Amino acid sequence: MISKLLLSAVMLMTLAPSASVAQEVTAEVRTWSGQTLIVKDPTLEIFYTILPSVTSPLGGGGGGYSPTAPGAPTPPGTSGEIAQPPATIGVGSVGFQAGTAMQAAAGTLLPAGPVSKQGRRQQDFVRLSREGAEVAVPFANIVNLLFTKTLVHPRGLPPYVSQKHYRHAATAVLVDGSKIDGDYVNLGTALLRGATPQGTIDIPWEEIESLRFRR
Repeated sequence: MISKLLLSAVMLMTLAPSASVAQEVTAEVRTWSGQTLIVKDPTLEIFYTILPSVTSPLGGGGGGYSPTAPGAPTPPGTSGEIAQPPATIGVGSVGFQAGTAMQAAAGTLLPAGPVSKQGRRQQDFVRLSREGAEVAVPFANIVNLLFTKTLVHPRGLPPYVSQKHYRHAATAVLVDGSKIDGDYVNLGTALLRGATPQGTIDIPWEEIESLRFRR
């Protein structure tokens, strides 16, 4: 099974469509709640947060976002970025409130530190795992993508929290008719972004049951 999955990964390189051929792409999205949406020019996008460098209270250079300074954040797209969902953009304000409480307790006013930076980038691959082997399936080569989910109960968590934890798997059908089954998939903070007659829409991948592309 693993060798079959790895062979499919090699074959994917021959399936990539030519960038010189412009074609309109739409996706039919079915959500777990039963909604069906048609989006134009769908893309898979990842949201991330870049943490600023922290100035040592004992002295040293100032903080900032310089990629060459020691302790500075890694530029987007590298292993140094920290994924965050878009709902956590206000994480800086939460930190400020906590800092304000500490200042009030100490009776002093401390200078505000630099805030984190939010960003997003397109994800060109969907990574599927099967029996420990992982294959990166080009997003542009997928015709159908069907997700399944199983409720899991992590130990040590109260019932109202554990009932929200799912393990996801996915099956991808490619443009050449071949199929790749993954027993595990986790797209992190990925959203499916596309255009509708009402405007741009972002759909968290965990809310999607199936995708059907028309190219």
